Amino acid sequence: MFESQQAEDWNSELGDYLNNNNYYNKQKEKAGLDNYFDNLQDAKPQIFGVYWSRPQVLARQAHSMAVTKRF
Repeated sequence: MFESQQAEDWNSELGDYLNNNNYYNKQKEKAGLDNYFDNLQDAKPQIFGVYWSRPQVLARQAHSMAVTKRF
């Protein structure tokens, strides 16, 4: 479990990451390459390829995540 402020900070950082890396336009260029999520009808993707972004790495390495996984 993460504190609300931590989750909000990470969410904000991910939004900055997407904007700074021109994520939405790059995804349009890759249209048709994703066999799993290409059929989503929403204008913006609902699944983001940000597995190696700083917030994702920090969340996976957090002690609370290890405790949850161990449970």
